[in-house]
Amino acid sequence: YYDGSNGKAVVGTVSGSNITFGTPVQFDSGECEDIAVGAGKGKILIAYKKQSNSRPRIIPGAVSGTSITFGSYNEFQTSEGNNFACTYHPSGSSNPRFLFAYRDYGNSYAGTATFVEISATGTPGIVNLQSAVVYDSSQSTQNTLVYDSNAGKSVIFWRDAGSSGQGKARVVSGNAGASPSYGTEATFESGKANDFTTAAFDSENNKVVLAYMDGNTFKGKCVVGTINGTDISFGTAVQFNGTDNVDSVSTGYDPYAKKVIVTYRDSGDSNKGKLIEGTVSGTSITFGSEKVLNDGNLYYNVPTFDSSNNKVVIAFRDIGDSSKGKGVVYESVASSTNLTTENYIGIAAEAISDGQTGKINVAGGVNSGQTGLTTARKYYVQNDGSLGTSAGNPSVVAGTSISGTQIIVKG
Repeated sequence: YYDGSNGKAVVGTVSGSNITFGTPVQFDSGECEDIAVGAGKGKILIAYKKQSNSRPRIIPGAVSGTSITFGSYNEFQTSEGNNFACTYHPSGSSNPRFLFAYRDYGNSYAGTATFVEISATGTPGIVNLQSAVVYDSSQSTQNTLVYDSNAGKSVIFWRDAGSSGQGKARVVSGNAGASPSYGTEATFESGKANDFTTAAFDSENNKVVLAYMDGNTFKGKCVVGTINGTDISFGTAVQFNGTDNVDSVSTGYDPYAKKVIVTYRDSGDSNKGKLIEGTVSGTSITFGSEKVLNDGNLYYNVPTFDSSNNKVVIAFRDIGDSSKGKGVVYESVASSTNLTTENYIGIAAEAISDGQTGKINVAGGVNSGQTGLTTARKYYVQNDGSLGTSAGNPSVVAGTSISGTQIIVKG
């Protein structure tokens, strides 16, 4: 972030439902703008520009404990640029590898991207910077990147200013040592796509998800994308909020709760900062109820998932509180559980009301009250108490099915 004097970064540590921050570390002096960050393998890459010359810069960093160490920045071209985006893109490299996209003023404002590799050990340094390749020649803005770990490819979203502001996307490929290559351009919004800052990968359904503001209606919408080879296709956009005025829309994913997390400023409700959970099914998505995450005026809100604590952290600028930078920890109801690897004792043999007694089939017993099981499959206890063939978190084995309705309880 830019603190009014210099470019800085800070590490947050989640404990329970709270977050604390280490000492901010300066990565560059003076006014730093359009800051974007990618993270992977304990390394980060920050993309930004200096107000003094507006040339794109990238700087590598390494996270250790509650602090960050930075290497030297690289200002790799003489022309100006902005609308930076950055994501971790590990395909085929032993070094931490990132994909960096931007709008190149020196090339008719074309959308351009390149791969960057950071040294895996020692002081973080840029060890490989590939040639930049244009993905949109007609003025891209609001560039946004996300990595699809199932396909081993990234997707770039942008607003095509040279095509009436339509929302566009392309799949980005390229293994270590290669420059980016792109699939066929796809349109996710045929009107105007505005105010989106991040996209998300739904690892449960292997889908790419983007929330944004429809620039014609000002409604908040969300689309689900499917990668097939080097191309991407989209389902029908779904409105996610109840009013017709949103902005500062950002998208994240909680793999623990298996929910898409959308944060935004609700311009139709006193500019409150809000959050809503989405559930992907096929090529569409459904949403729950809106939640208020900040009563004041919020901006630059970005949700990210902390895999060590299975919590979502939303960082934002609180305009209602002197524009302070803040962070809040969010835990989905779907991810809340008191299940541990030690407290599973068995499966109820009959319907039991809360607070009442009843029979339990314990280790070695056979529970006959199931439906829809696949014979001879291992089943796991899910966070909501149901059974599934995929391990939850924590991973607790319920037992092995012996028919469509019976399961041997694990000891």
